[in-house]
Amino acid sequence: MSRWWRERPAQEKWMIALAVLLIIGIVVRWTWVSGEVAGAFRERFSAPAPTERTVPTDSPI
Repeated sequence: MSRWWRERPAQEKWMIALAVLLIIGIVVRWTWVSGEVAGAFRERFSAPAPTERTVPTDSPI
């Protein structure tokens, strides 16, 4: 594994390191991430609550 890592060019090493850091960040914040995703899907696919219609006070009925 050490030899494989040494053979990688610097740009590839940085990309691998960045991917690992992003995965670690997601794992650490998984509770928040899953809550945000669930809320977004719930908001997207749930029926909107009925809104109460109001009549302007200056309009004749």
